[in-house]
Formats: sequence, structure tokens, C-alpha cells
Amino acid sequence: MVSYGSLVRYLDFERVSVIADSTMMACSSDIADYQLLKRRIEEQTHTDGLLSDGFTLSPRALHSWITRVLYNHRCPFKIYQLAIVTPKGAEIRGPLQFEINWEIAEYVAGYE
Repeated sequence: MVSYGSLVRYLDFERVSVIADSTMMACSSDIADYQLLKRRIEEQTHTDGLLSDGFTLSPRALHSWITRVLYNHRCPFKIYQLAIVTPKGAEIRGPLQFEINWEIAEYVAGYE
């Protein structure tokens, strides 16, 4: 296996993991991504094992699931704040209020 990225430094790092009877995972790039994936897969397979229904993810299903995990990890959606404009003024509401920019009040002050 050819290794590039941050894994070149780690000569004693195990780059191939057995996930299930018919599935293996190999990495060659970023160690943090590999550790994240390995931890998430171990959590998922542990949860599946707790159900004791004999179901295991197929390699194709695991690939689909990993794709969604990586997409959600790399592309988090931004949560927008809402501005409620009333005759009394503007009220900023949102789940995450980092800072409130009241400069917009001059643009919405005369709005009916």
C-alpha cells in the first residue's frame, strides 16, 4: 500500500482494519479522518450487535453510510438567525446567538 499525507510519519501505525467478516478498511491519507471513521464504524457495529438480530452492514451499505458520515462531517449546515421586525423594533432570535449586529436596524426601522 502506498501511503501519503500525515500517515507517512507513522511507520508502526496499522493501516488496515477488519470491520466485518467480508469488509476491511484501509487508509492512506489523513490519520484524523481514519480515526474518526474507525470510531464511528465501531460505534455503529457495536450498536448493531446490541440488537442481536444477526444483521450486519454489507460492504455496499457500509460504503453508503460512510459517505453520509463524511459528507455531514465536512459540510455542516449553518444555522441562521431570525430577525423579527415589529413596530417596537427588531428582535434577533436563533439557537446560536454569537453576536447581534444592530446596524441592520436602520434598514428595517421604517418597514411596515
